[in-house]
Amino acid sequence: MNWMRAVSHLLISLWGQRQPREQGLLAFLGLVLVLAVLVQVWQWADEGVETLTGQLPELRAAVEQLQDIPLSPVGGKPGVGSTGEAAIRQLTITFPGMEVHAQDNEIALHWQGKELTSVLQALDRAAGQAGWEVREADIERQSDHFDVRFLLGVRK
Repeated sequence: MNWMRAVSHLLISLWGQRQPREQGLLAFLGLVLVLAVLVQVWQWADEGVETLTGQLPELRAAVEQLQDIPLSPVGGKPGVGSTGEAAIRQLTITFPGMEVHAQDNEIALHWQGKELTSVLQALDRAAGQAGWEVREADIERQSDHFDVRFLLGVRK
């Protein structure tokens, strides 16, 4: 805190050495600088609000589709077995570049692309066929694409 006191005394000393005309000019320039910073921050905030407002309908639709994924198993006790492998194969064929990691009774999916709706619909179909449930979902909107991560598990 001593350095703040030293800086404060230095500024007061420098201010006192200025003529009243210089003090007025410096005060005016300081005010202009503060206003310019406030205007810039306001513009950034306004752009952010517009961006989020534009993305909101898409994100709401994605949430609705995730909530519509069936929670009850479709026929028997499903697993990653043959039905799950077929569903994984179909997803990777439909969406090239989709990373799939299956281990025990969990499947981790990672995909980047522009067609979020079609990925969610395909995932819904695959989950229904293989008897999976979504345990975790992370959907991030990037500037020009979506980054989608899912952790699916076998329903018990």
